[in-house]
Amino acid sequence: MVMAVAATEPREASTLVELVPARGERRKFALQEQRTYAQRLAALLEENMTSAPEFELLRQSESFQSCESVFYAVCEQKFALSAYVQHLVSSLECDDIVCIHALVYLERARAANAQLALNALNVHRLLLTAFSLALKFVEDVSLPSSVVADAGGLRSSAELALMERQFLVLIQHRCFVDLATLSTVSGMLR
Repeated sequence: MVMAVAATEPREASTLVELVPARGERRKFALQEQRTYAQRLAALLEENMTSAPEFELLRQSESFQSCESVFYAVCEQKFALSAYVQHLVSSLECDDIVCIHALVYLERARAANAQLALNALNVHRLLLTAFSLALKFVEDVSLPSSVVADAGGLRSSAELALMERQFLVLIQHRCFVDLATLSTVSGMLR
């Protein structure tokens, strides 16, 4: 997903500094910029989602691992992915750096487990988990887990904590994103 579409021109070193706000200094998204980022993020995710028939074949295969079942919802969500992304970005006050980290984390999880294909049953929960971890990694002071869980539509912060632990195992606790990757993914979302 992220690395496969990395055909954008890398930015010069002087412009990379603009990507990362100074420690403790949070760059707020303007409403229009927030919407644009959310729409592009949702479009990237939708392009990389597995269709229902493909997922059913994968789920029935012997190699399908149920250890990531914590990310699967019982049924498909009734709202559009773009609306959910917009809701998370605005409710959690995510800036572009958090969005980029979340997208990189999703790609790392997908790369770590081929059976973890994005689909209508897991994309919302995986995205929420990626945003939650990105917020905790990027921000000096993050929101309480109960606020993040509520914004994502979960029943409890314990459910979010379980998903975060499983996700961290998937990405082998690799939360750092280097400047070159930040630049590449930022270019994809602009």
